[in-house]
Amino acid sequence: MTNSTDKDYNKGRADQQMFMDMFNQRYKYKLVEYPSKYAPIDFILLDGKSVVGFAEYKHRKISKDQYDHIVIDHNKMKKLREHKDGSNKPAYLILTYLDGTYVYELTGQIFDIEYGGRTKKTRNKYDIKVVEKIPSNKFKHIDIIFKDA
Repeated sequence: MTNSTDKDYNKGRADQQMFMDMFNQRYKYKLVEYPSKYAPIDFILLDGKSVVGFAEYKHRKISKDQYDHIVIDHNKMKKLREHKDGSNKPAYLILTYLDGTYVYELTGQIFDIEYGGRTKKTRNKYDIKVVEKIPSNKFKHIDIIFKDA
């Protein structure tokens, strides 16, 4: 990894830990890190020892409606769909924006796919990849999704 990539990775891990701590204090279900050195997704949702879902977490330094869509690595979305389909449990894409935390519960729908990614502030060749463009209006506030959890 490059120095810039190392910093981004460490910042991402810190953001994930802060989110997990907040989630686990606020909601009935508990998030735990996916138990694998090379985890395909970030979290497992638990109710006691029962797996009740899967989640990928991202932090964006924009407001939720700044753009009409959010760009996510297509492979991440495929892994979330595999977990949803292979377990019959829900899978979530969770994004913390500047103005709150929002959740998209996967339905199986595949959105527009393009070759792109991080085109501004590109760190290395791996920032440009196949991505999905998920409409911003598909995300609901976290309290709506997990209010009873």
